Order: sequence, then structure tokens, then C-alpha cells
Amino acid sequence: MRTLCAWRVKMRVRATAIAVVLGLLWTLANAHQPASATAQQQNPLFLQAQAIGEQVASSSAPGDVKAGFAQRFEALAAEQQNLWSLAGQVDSGQCADTCLDDYNNRIVAWQDSLVQFAAEASSALPQGSAQVTMENRTGQTLDLYIDNQQQCRALMNLFCTSQTSSGFHLVIARSGELVVAAESVNLQPGESYTFAAQ
Repeated sequence: MRTLCAWRVKMRVRATAIAVVLGLLWTLANAHQPASATAQQQNPLFLQAQAIGEQVASSSAPGDVKAGFAQRFEALAAEQQNLWSLAGQVDSGQCADTCLDDYNNRIVAWQDSLVQFAAEASSALPQGSAQVTMENRTGQTLDLYIDNQQQCRALMNLFCTSQTSSGFHLVIARSGELVVAAESVNLQPGESYTFAAQ
């Protein structure tokens, strides 16, 4: 049985990896847009947290657990509204002195909270087994990683399959240290998920 300490380490590693993959992609995609325009777009981390929160709400988890996650998500949604309002001040020039730094720091803290929420809410869902199949559509050998743990290897244009638990995972296809493809997934018990790397 895993200790609580090991679980926390795993959640921290998983949260960091997901923040790097999703948060960086969202930031790069909106790098040249006004702050208000960027803020009004739904952050993929928020959408993911929302989807997992809805699954917890409709699951067989105890009522107090559901209520706790519902309250936490309401706070995250409220912070999103606050950030939208602050983004308008940034664009209008009303944001002076350390205001812009405060805004950026709040964005980072909010995204970290979303990742942590998604990881903890996922762990509250009933657990089962699932599997991930990586289709290697490249001309090189790829390794499949699930939550930063190497699982299997697929030669060029072949595939490999690994068993895992249901819930929230980060799947990565790597060629040595190079990340070829990465996805965050929320696997249902009994699900067989195909991850295409190309």
C-alpha cells in the first residue's frame, strides 16, 4: 500500500508535468494577445478541472467529499472572474506599479491550484483498471511514459500497450529525452485509450 507521503510526491510530480505541458501551450498560444482577450479564453486547465469536478459530483463519493470539491471549484471559478476583471485594468493602463507582476503571479497560482484540484478530485473517484496503447507513427523508437514513469517501448510504426489505473494521468511519448507528444487524460474504469504519437 502506498504511503500518504508517496501519494503526495506523485501528485506533486504529476501536477508539475501537467502544468508545464498545458499551461505552457496555453501561454504560448496567447502570447501576443491583450491580457483581457487571453483571460476571456477558457484555460484548458480550468476546463479539465471543471470536467473532473462534474464527475466527482455525479459519482458515488460521500456527500461531504462532493461538497468539499464543489466549494473549492466555486472558489477557483470566482478567481477566474477576478482575473478577467484585472486583465481589463491591465489593458486599459489602470494597472500601475507592481500591479502587472501581481496579475501574472495570480495567474500562475491559479493555474497551480487548478492542477492540484484536478489531481485530488481524480483520486477521489472510484478507481479501476484501464490501459493505454501508444501508436508510434514516427520513424523512430518511442518510449511510453505515464505520470513520468516509463511503461513500454514501441519500435517505429508499431505500438505498445500498458496497464494503469483509471483516473487522471499524463501520457508522454519520448525519444530519449525528447518529448514527441503529450496528453493529459482522464481514464474511466475499463477504458482502453489510444495515444497517437506522430
